[in-house]
This record gives sequence, structure tokens and C-alpha cells, in this order.
Amino acid sequence: MEPEIDRYWQQEANLFDGFYTRGDSPLGGFVGRFLHARLRQLVPIFQASVHRGDAVVDVGCGSGWYLELLLRMGADVTGVDYSAEMLRLSSARLAGWDPACWRLLQSNACALNLPNTRFDVVIAVGLLDYLPDPTPALCELHRVLKPNGRLIVTIPRRPSPFFFLRTRPGNFLRRWLLGLPPILTAVTRDEVHALMVRVGFAVQELETVQSTMWIVSALKSLST
Repeated sequence: MEPEIDRYWQQEANLFDGFYTRGDSPLGGFVGRFLHARLRQLVPIFQASVHRGDAVVDVGCGSGWYLELLLRMGADVTGVDYSAEMLRLSSARLAGWDPACWRLLQSNACALNLPNTRFDVVIAVGLLDYLPDPTPALCELHRVLKPNGRLIVTIPRRPSPFFFLRTRPGNFLRRWLLGLPPILTAVTRDEVHALMVRVGFAVQELETVQSTMWIVSALKSLST
């Protein structure tokens, strides 16, 4: 993880969590609208993929918004994040739920402290954006997923109407105006498919959020 991004998630957890409810930067409402647009598109994908009693892990769980949604669906959830502050926010958000149904783990996405083939569904929303190479993290997501299990991830789209915010001057504006760290990874449609096949996934669905982010739903290949 890049030092600037590492510092951001350790020190600005409350700032980012605030985007979901009020927006804590000059243009925070813009960020909040995007986060909720992404959430609305993910809900039906989760509903089609997650069944009551499924073991689901959310890698890069942040402050726990998706964990709570998965608990409402009856899943047995594990939230993973390397930011202790994000995990503290997740713990507070889930405090009213049965503690037998959820657990939190501090771990790096590229070296997960989780057993092989443990989960029915693996989710990573807003994680791959901040990795210079998403392959090691995807390999770990593949490792902990059961054969024929479901992967649901997001990854920035290329091209994008917001491409300027991914350039060097754009990254400065992201931090100053939006209170966000730089995005390190963006891929085309063909690159999404190539990346998933290389790691051992078969893409089932591919859609975009506001033409700037891919939502990928894929299955772990039975032959891997």
C-alpha cells in the first residue's frame, strides 16, 4: 500500500464514513451521491448472490456499511480491513447485531490471515482502486473462496468521464476538494476479463457505476 493511501485510511476513516451521510469536504455531496449510486447497484447483485447462512467475507470492509447489509440478508459475515480505525467504526455499526453472526479481522488484502476455500461469497468494494497492481489481492480473494463461489468486486473503469481526477494534478484536486486519496488502478472492459481469467475467475456480469467504475460479478473456476 502506498504511504499516502495508508495514512489516509488510518487517519481519515471518519471523514470517509461521513460521505455516506453528510459529506465532510467542500464537494462531499458529490462523493456521497456516487457511493449511494454504487450501493443501489450492488444491492440486487448481493440479493442474487448471497443466501441465508452463507459465509461471506468483505475485504476492505471500511466502516461496515456493506457488512450490515449482508447481515440483513442472513449471511454469516467476516469483515477484513488493515485500518484499525475503520474496524472500530465497523464494530460500532454492528454492535446491535448478534455477535455470533459477525467478526472483524485486521489483515492486509494481499496476505489474508484466512483459511483456504472458506467462503461462499467474497466481496471487495472500493479496494482495488488503491492498489498499484490488483493481481496479488485478487489471488488472495480466489484462495479463500470455495470452488464455484461468487466474487463481487469493484474496480475503476477506463476510459472514464472523470479521468482528469486520476492524473497527477487531478489527484491533488481529489485530496484538496474531495478529501480522497489517489486512485492507482483503472482498467478497460477487455482488461477486466483478462485479469479475472488470469487469476482463475469467470466473469458472469459486468456493469458500470456512472461510467467510472466497474462492478464485476464472477465465479471461481471449478478447475482452479
